[in-house]
Amino acid sequence: MIRKFSILIIGLIFLFLISCPNPVGTNPGDLSGGDDGSGTDTGTFTPGVIDQFFWGSWVRMDGNNTEWYISDRQVTVDESAYNAAAPETDKITIPGYSLSKASPNMIFVEAEGASPFHIFRRSGAAAQMKSGVNNGDYGAVLSSRGFGGIGGINVILQNLNNPGNMDNVPTDEAGNLLFDDVIPGDEYTLTVPVQDGVDKEIEINITPAFDGEDVGYITLTEASQNFKVSYALSEGDEWGYYYADNEYDLKIRITNIGSGDMLSADYYVTEPDGMIIDESGDHDFLYNILGTIKADGGEEELNYSLSVSSFEEDHKDFKIPIEIVSYDGMNRWKDVINLRFFRETMTINVKSETNDVQGVVISPDNRSFAFRTSGLSGSLELPVRTNGYLLALSGADYTSETKYALSMNQMPASNGSGLTDLQFNEPNDDEVAGTPAFLDREYEGFLEVDDLDFFRIYNIEEDQSLQFSLASGLYHENISVFIDNTVEGQIYYTLDESIPDENSSVYSESFDFTESTVITARVYDGLISPDTIFVRSYTLTPYTPLIYRSEGGTGSTYEFSCDTESAVLRYTLDGSAPDETDSVYTGNPIGDSDSGIIPRVKAWYDAWDVSDEGIFSEYPVASFRTYGGKVDSPIRFNASASSDDDSSGEDLLFRWDLSSDGVWESNWSSDPLFERSLDTVGVHTNTLEVKDKYGLVTEYARNVTIGNDYVIGDYGPAGGWIYYDKGDSIGGWRYLEVAPKHLNGKYYWGLASASVETSQFIGTGPANTAAMSTDKYSSIWDEDEMPSKWGVLTYRQGGYDDWFLPSLDELREVNNVLDTAGITVYGGWASTETIFGSSAYDVGYGGDSARVNKESSYPGVLPVRRF
Repeated sequence: MIRKFSILIIGLIFLFLISCPNPVGTNPGDLSGGDDGSGTDTGTFTPGVIDQFFWGSWVRMDGNNTEWYISDRQVTVDESAYNAAAPETDKITIPGYSLSKASPNMIFVEAEGASPFHIFRRSGAAAQMKSGVNNGDYGAVLSSRGFGGIGGINVILQNLNNPGNMDNVPTDEAGNLLFDDVIPGDEYTLTVPVQDGVDKEIEINITPAFDGEDVGYITLTEASQNFKVSYALSEGDEWGYYYADNEYDLKIRITNIGSGDMLSADYYVTEPDGMIIDESGDHDFLYNILGTIKADGGEEELNYSLSVSSFEEDHKDFKIPIEIVSYDGMNRWKDVINLRFFRETMTINVKSETNDVQGVVISPDNRSFAFRTSGLSGSLELPVRTNGYLLALSGADYTSETKYALSMNQMPASNGSGLTDLQFNEPNDDEVAGTPAFLDREYEGFLEVDDLDFFRIYNIEEDQSLQFSLASGLYHENISVFIDNTVEGQIYYTLDESIPDENSSVYSESFDFTESTVITARVYDGLISPDTIFVRSYTLTPYTPLIYRSEGGTGSTYEFSCDTESAVLRYTLDGSAPDETDSVYTGNPIGDSDSGIIPRVKAWYDAWDVSDEGIFSEYPVASFRTYGGKVDSPIRFNASASSDDDSSGEDLLFRWDLSSDGVWESNWSSDPLFERSLDTVGVHTNTLEVKDKYGLVTEYARNVTIGNDYVIGDYGPAGGWIYYDKGDSIGGWRYLEVAPKHLNGKYYWGLASASVETSQFIGTGPANTAAMSTDKYSSIWDEDEMPSKWGVLTYRQGGYDDWFLPSLDELREVNNVLDTAGITVYGGWASTETIFGSSAYDVGYGGDSARVNKESSYPGVLPVRRF
């Protein structure tokens, strides 16, 4: 008789909650195919065995956050499964997609008819699971098979999600089992087939929750009764983690998987050291009569509360032994529950400048957590882990750019806006050599289009007592690194990202690196804590060659260069990708743009991987305008009209020489806007340099005339913008100045039933505002609902109280003039009624006007003043 029983071990299962929107959009390419009747879209691909690297759960991080599961022969995208072809161990294909290895935890996905993207590992076949086989007969345990366990019993573990993930393992002399290549969170069938010493097959279902979990024992017995223990633990934190010094509810289920009823067995629950299992109140005792449990799945529940005392390790596993003894004492069954608790939490905090950021955090046991900031900031709380976390960041829609700042356990004070040179503030885009990030520091970076930034997150302070000759970073030549130890003791190190101990290599001489490497070191000397860990990561890659068109007219040839010294550049002129057998570039111009002969080029350097294919670049176009012209008043320089054919101007850097004397008043910056006062009247020659992402620089100069009077675009006395010059001071004023801020709120113009006499012309705004008598409206407004006049009467920008609601022409002029000057403002209510009296004018972007009911609240208010 075959005995089958299904047990779901709930335990510590990570809850991969994503604070991002639900997946949107459709899969690219034609994903349709033949339906085999099972609900699986098999496509047209012949199944091929997929390399184990790909097995498990993955998540797409680009705003869609679709779920992927890859088994030995299929790929499932959300709910749709597709047969896969696996022509190579590092690449698989399904209809519409091609997947290839990108790094230990990342797959690069090329999609038909859409942009490529990456998916990140959530789980994989890299964990272990422990179990054991016991003899349940109390008086018949054979010493030759080990005390308390039975050796030499074959046990089969098969993944129900991934049938190819199967192990057949014999127990050791003590009856223990160790299964490799387990995927935590997947459901498995564990089978003890009929064999020598096993008369009846036993089969149970289990779900390992974490790497190395002990899922208890399988008991072989001559009795018709048999038992297996499972458990449920009350919810932990958001991710399903459990922590010391917290109380949780534990439900232990004892299930009879045998063919006969069990009458009045006893049970014994052993409390492990460091754990308190509460048996008071409504909870069960730690030992008592179990009662009668029916055959074939009958169940008894024991309910407890438990807590774990503080400990020093970042996490600790607790085993709760459970023993069941038959009423006659002749048979006993042993099982164990294994629970993992963590010491404390840490937070990873991100704040960005212009766009939200999303990311994936990968734990040391390859569990992943996807997140997205909201309102340009966000935090992710996870357990402290000695080995740290891997963090991958991208723009929230995977094509957006932003500066950002990162810190641990506190929100960054900045948002990355202080970066001045993006080329020197770019974290590693290589997972293996992610930039180390420690406590008590902020790390700033810039996410480019389709960019990924990787960090290694450590919940420790960066110690400077070991001095490394080179900082972590990107290098384009072979490097030598030595360590200057300023304290006594031996330096132990590893080069595989593992944490060194006293069995690791001892540092004695400098390292010579010809490939990307991470150095992890610590000192043992009695003076410095061995818990202090030093991490330096070095990414070595040759520069991608830069190809640019030679100076000249039609039929221009091409030149190319590479900033990696001594790199060998090879090229082709027939359109094929260059390899190591192709021609070496010697510096002479080649190709012909008119005839369409365009070179393809790559760089080789020592033992490094070959560079990406060469990049074509035109020199950027530099241009700027100035706004303002009054001496000692800030002048605005705007270079946003500059452009670059290679990147639509998105990657340009700017710097300014306002005297054209070779002294730069600014560092390289991605901001095309610059402000500076000029202190002398006269003509000033100003120079702008624009640099593209490949280092090509274009210079542009123009003259600016500075005088004693305001000009359109100047800052006014109240901090607004000058947008109108009457040319004289008749009437006590010459200039109109608009507020720098549009006032949003419930600003009603007035009652639709009450009309006042107003004008639309320039110069009539103050009179119109005064004519909007509050007496007619005071009975219907409260503090949040007020006439538009009230908004300007209470406005105090720059300490001035003479702001008014502009007339129709005054408000039109704001948009018409300042938009031309590169200043964007939004209008709102004008102080001019329409001829109908029940409505007034609303002026929008560009100076367009519309008639709006006076009791509408959406136009808002843009105050102006005159002087």
